[in-house]
Amino acid sequence: MRRPARWYPTLAAVLAVAFAVLPADRAAAQPPLQGTRPDTLGLAPDTVRLPVGRVEGMGRCEIIGNAVVKDRADLRRLRRYPQCAKVAPPLAGQTVIGLDINADCQAMYRIDAFRSAKRREFRVRLRIRGGGCRGLLPRYEWLSLPALPSGWAVRFTDSQEDDDASLDLREWIPLDTSRH
Repeated sequence: MRRPARWYPTLAAVLAVAFAVLPADRAAAQPPLQGTRPDTLGLAPDTVRLPVGRVEGMGRCEIIGNAVVKDRADLRRLRRYPQCAKVAPPLAGQTVIGLDINADCQAMYRIDAFRSAKRREFRVRLRIRGGGCRGLLPRYEWLSLPALPSGWAVRFTDSQEDDDASLDLREWIPLDTSRH
């Protein structure tokens, strides 16, 4: 007695469906921009402070980790995330970075950027001064730095309040402005 035929997808059928769904354009098939995590490497002795500006109009564009958008290709890869599909940060003469900040709800933070010719990098340092609150409050900031030279990288460093941290609280930003 013969059993009724069941449909089992063959490899050829699965591949045919996959190639019909996947875009034929190689640029459209690029993976989305990957977030990076901070390291513990400190500042190099030859560092020079960089100006840091805020980028407005990014809405709820947030990814896991920190983002570096240095050119149009990076922007296209960032736009592959649905929450970032319509963003248009200014890239002319700038490098745009997204910074993933996680601290307690009463915390304050400070962002500094430095340039090191020896390491051929821009180092973005996030320092967090805890506020004693038990609740974790995530935040995502978009910032602009000067244009990244060819062959250079952007690296991130996170730290809790340092001994060398400025006691002038005007330089620190409250994580939740409604509580301060």
